[in-house]
Amino acid sequence: MSTPTTNVQHEDQAHFDQAWDAREVARARLGRLGEAAAGPRAAMSEVAKQGRRLAQDLGDPDEAVAIGRIDDPDEVLYVGRRTILDAEKDVLVVSWASPDAQRFYTATATEPQGLTRKRSYTTRKNRIESVDDLLFKDLADRLERLDGMGDAEFDDVLLKDLERDRSNEMRDIVQTIHQSQYHIIKRPLEDLLVVQGGPGTGKTAVALHRVAWLLYNFRDILPAESVLVVSPNRAFTEYIRKVLPSLGEGGVGHADLTRLGPVASTGRTEPFETTRLKGDLRMVELLRRALWNRVRPPEEPRIAVETPNGQVRIAGDDLRRTIARWRNTGSSAPYSARRADLKRIISDLVLQQAGRRAVDQPVIERVTERIWPSLTPARFVQELLGSRQRLTEAAGDDFTAGDIERLYRQAASSLGSEEWAHADVALVDEAEWLINGRRSGHAHVVVDEAQDLSAMQLRSLARLCPTGSYTIVGDLAQSTGPWARDSWDDVFSALKTRSNKRRLETLEYGYRVPRQVFELARPLVQLAAPEVRPPIVVRDSSREPVVAPCHPDEVSGHAIREAKDYASSGLLVGVIAPEALVGDVRSAFSAANTNVKSPADGHLGTSINLMTAAESKGLEFDAIVVVEPAGIVAESAHGLRLLYIALTRTTRFASVVFSRDLAEIGLLGAPVAGDGLSVDPTPSLSTGTVAQPMRADVLTTPATKAQGGSARGKRNARAERIVADTVADIAADIEATLAPALYAPLIEALADLLGVDCLVDD
Repeated sequence: MSTPTTNVQHEDQAHFDQAWDAREVARARLGRLGEAAAGPRAAMSEVAKQGRRLAQDLGDPDEAVAIGRIDDPDEVLYVGRRTILDAEKDVLVVSWASPDAQRFYTATATEPQGLTRKRSYTTRKNRIESVDDLLFKDLADRLERLDGMGDAEFDDVLLKDLERDRSNEMRDIVQTIHQSQYHIIKRPLEDLLVVQGGPGTGKTAVALHRVAWLLYNFRDILPAESVLVVSPNRAFTEYIRKVLPSLGEGGVGHADLTRLGPVASTGRTEPFETTRLKGDLRMVELLRRALWNRVRPPEEPRIAVETPNGQVRIAGDDLRRTIARWRNTGSSAPYSARRADLKRIISDLVLQQAGRRAVDQPVIERVTERIWPSLTPARFVQELLGSRQRLTEAAGDDFTAGDIERLYRQAASSLGSEEWAHADVALVDEAEWLINGRRSGHAHVVVDEAQDLSAMQLRSLARLCPTGSYTIVGDLAQSTGPWARDSWDDVFSALKTRSNKRRLETLEYGYRVPRQVFELARPLVQLAAPEVRPPIVVRDSSREPVVAPCHPDEVSGHAIREAKDYASSGLLVGVIAPEALVGDVRSAFSAANTNVKSPADGHLGTSINLMTAAESKGLEFDAIVVVEPAGIVAESAHGLRLLYIALTRTTRFASVVFSRDLAEIGLLGAPVAGDGLSVDPTPSLSTGTVAQPMRADVLTTPATKAQGGSARGKRNARAERIVADTVADIAADIEATLAPALYAPLIEALADLLGVDCLVDD
């Protein structure tokens, strides 16, 4: 419940002020330490560096010191992003990740763990604006009103936060960890943990909070630089990379799949079949065979070697037998290591023949290069894919002639000008492993949006973390593309080591996507991924999604108007269109003198962003405009899942603009409003929303209906939208302040005041 400003709140503010003063005193002290220690000696330089780092770890001076507090009969603990001590080293605030703060997240009605109260704060900088108290003796009654959702408890602070305007970066959501998520966050470090969750269930939030919790509780064995967070693309990486520092943990590495290896993707596009083939495990053996095929064992019995003291001859037969033995025994040594071994053998043979006199090393290098050429991973893959002959020789019985043609491409004139597809990145990384044997030494790796990983990408990830400590998050219902999967079994198999324990956790509650929008999308997941249980959505929007049929020539224009309406209210907007229409929509925005950004450029803008459904994966916006849903579905074998992704990218509002039949793609039953329809929205005092059933006869011929619609209907559509939204807001206010028995008298009084007739049923 919300608590008004009281003496208790004043006491809380006094504690906030005391903790803020203590934190800033510590910041100043550490800053002076860094200044005083600056000097020529390395040790003092390190002291200065540590002092500056610790000062940064205290967070921003404008950051509130606490997010909540917990009370039991013996003490009161304030919980914040970081631990704060006073001058006497007494604790003023405990870190959310500390064991002392655990009850803030795990206490429930049935197991309050000794707590009498849990308090959450809404703050502006370090000033308390409002307080939400949870009294555990009353909690059971509150939970019963959640219609059988069990012991899950959803903080009012969370829902308030979601109603605020958003920037293009994730909000600090440390206040949104619920009991249903906290037990996942604190799983053992050695676990191979997969977190399955639908749209809006907080998968990314859970993963990043788990990193912060692990770094806090295993700081002796888990330095921040040993943790890596892997995202599907650059835009997603930029989207989340500032969250961990806001949780008190800086220094964690970030990378994305498009550059997880010696080369980065340049965005080269390739056919679906080629992309899928490059992600197949068969590529491992093709690369291995192709690498061995680059070795040219000497055919002559003796090899002439020129030395400063004349020519000597060494036994080519010995070298050939040595190379054959390495190949036949399946040597696990990297290509470059075996090349170094061969070079030493050649050097020894030459020295024996030259009477142990000095041998010119460039001569030895030339002989070695003729037999065992030095290779870089990128050059090796470029030359392999650019040669039908090399591909054919390495194919063996695993690849068909058609496969060879799919893999072959004309090589660029230079390595620097080569264009790389996303799927090439994992191939070059595999080549790096085969040639140089390098692997990263990360102690924990997080992989976000992992449902679309290929087998080759999984091998790359397995090399990142020898300990097998992973947090993998994703949603099978959003698995699309060439390597779409229906279970996590192959992910467990690819990443599992002897020491880790596999564990699958499911996030059941969706609290970011509004219920009205999710109900529009729900039939899609039931059709496209029936084995996945949709999340239980716990949050309402102030209005239904707008579903607007129009003429094909008007789709782009209507979508732009919707997007600009949202953006004019300061909302972050995502416009999601079929790939075939993105160019047209972008041109229409340009013609309307409206600037748009795209995640394909590596970052999001702060207003309107245009993208395909695949590019929208993992991102969130205040409002979305989904353009031509049937076109999204038609572009992929997993089109229904892509549309499901597109429709669930919003935290507040959604508009669907279309000219093509929606009945065939499972969107019947959604509310309809907008140009081309003459609707009669009916306000509902019970829900505060506007609803109108979608009619199949309207949806089957939207273009015809739009063409035949009256000019009056088109002129009035936007006015009807404004009226509907206003009615919804007024209805919500009435419901919150008046008893139902007073609804009719209020409406009659309003009609009299406005001078209009009003008929109210008794």
